[in-house]
Amino acid sequence: MPFSLVEPFFHFLSILILICLCFLSLIKYIRKSEYSLFVFRITIFSVIFYGIDLILNAIKNEMLSTALVIGLIASILGLITHNEQLKKERKFFRLFIFFGVALICSLFSTT
Repeated sequence: MPFSLVEPFFHFLSILILICLCFLSLIKYIRKSEYSLFVFRITIFSVIFYGIDLILNAIKNEMLSTALVIGLIASILGLITHNEQLKKERKFFRLFIFFGVALICSLFSTT
């Protein structure tokens, strides 16, 4: 019984963090703001929670969700490629694109 309550909570929390990160990166891209440690922490936090969500979903359904796997790969690639960028505009744009793909995949996995 407790596991049936934990898995939807983590899924909702990972979607909420992805929405927050996408909006934050889009706003900072439009305003041309500086890249901060706060954004980096949210990015790392998002990847961790997305991985936990994938693991809990796999345990619950006894198989890996293809949409969640694609989303996790997109979020990890977004983390790697944005760290390689030196220009702040490109950092926020890549965060928005890759984590937006992860958000869409996460939303498709709920149906």
